[in-house]
Amino acid sequence: MVNESPLGRREVSTTEIWPLDTPVTSAPIGDDDLVSLNLARAWLPKSNGRKVSLDTLYRWCHKGLKNGVRLQAIKVGSRWFTSRRWVQDFVRAGNPHLNPATAATNLRTSPQRHRAADWAEQELRKSWEKPPRNPKW
Repeated sequence: MVNESPLGRREVSTTEIWPLDTPVTSAPIGDDDLVSLNLARAWLPKSNGRKVSLDTLYRWCHKGLKNGVRLQAIKVGSRWFTSRRWVQDFVRAGNPHLNPATAATNLRTSPQRHRAADWAEQELRKSWEKPPRNPKW
């Protein structure tokens, strides 16, 4: 049921059905296709059942990680966009132990861990010792 208003505007009833002219299809996103940071959150693993925060992604784009690696993104208007390839490069650069070629070189053996623990304990005990009293005080 369609009514004409006195101002010439068409009023649409809630029972009228509006068919879609073109069917909505979602094309697969390629590695180089730009997507918003909000969509890119789904590509990263969840922590405690929650997605990575959007604020975290913005921080990774602006400041990067402690090792200086930044998430590559571009700003179009007021929105930030990134690609799947850029996210993958960021994760690989931020976690070098994920690379199988370097994984074996970063692992310590059991004796190496024990030696490091013994050394840390000795350094801690040295720091607990009282310094000698300064006679000038």
